[in-house]
Amino acid sequence: MPPDNTEKGPSVLSRRSFLGKFSLGLAAVAGAGVLAKSFFLSNNSENPNIPAEFPTEDSIFHPKADPRLDPRRK
Repeated sequence: MPPDNTEKGPSVLSRRSFLGKFSLGLAAVAGAGVLAKSFFLSNNSENPNIPAEFPTEDSIFHPKADPRLDPRRK
């Protein structure tokens, strides 16, 4: 009688199953990151620390002209 080889030892993790599990885990971590970002950060498009008006005239960051009035931007 031939030996019974139906007993399974410790399962061997193949490359295909590893990559499948790895990609699912990576997708879960990315999804959790997106959910955490949307939960913890406000959805305001404007940062309250940044003023809405232009810098003062004596600032080095003051533009020569209002860029919103530039005809090339329309």
